[in-house]
Amino acid sequence: LNKSEKAHHDLYNCALAKHFDIILIQEPYTTPKQKYIRPPNRFLSIFPQDRIRHPKNAVRSVIWISSDLATGSWDELPIPGCNDITAVQLKGGFGRITIINIYSDCTNMKTIRQMK
Repeated sequence: LNKSEKAHHDLYNCALAKHFDIILIQEPYTTPKQKYIRPPNRFLSIFPQDRIRHPKNAVRSVIWISSDLATGSWDELPIPGCNDITAVQLKGGFGRITIINIYSDCTNMKTIRQMK
């Protein structure tokens, strides 16, 4: 999608948001001045824990959770020290499921080492 604002919004507001409750995005479009990342309508954002601490580092991993899912049915899992990893844990009668969104630029092992 080449970080295109229109392409991102068309994709997740028209197609993805209607069929999925959880959307994992890598290299999301950010507004040029404020570096704001807009979630799809009816979705809550999970950002990397350190995005405020390290604002100069681009956020390259975001998870969007449908507001239709009860907020008590999932928890954000903080991953300190990196803007390239986000995680959420779902819980219910099925037990627990952990979903991790990892951005790796393939030029180094920094993000993979962060997971240890």
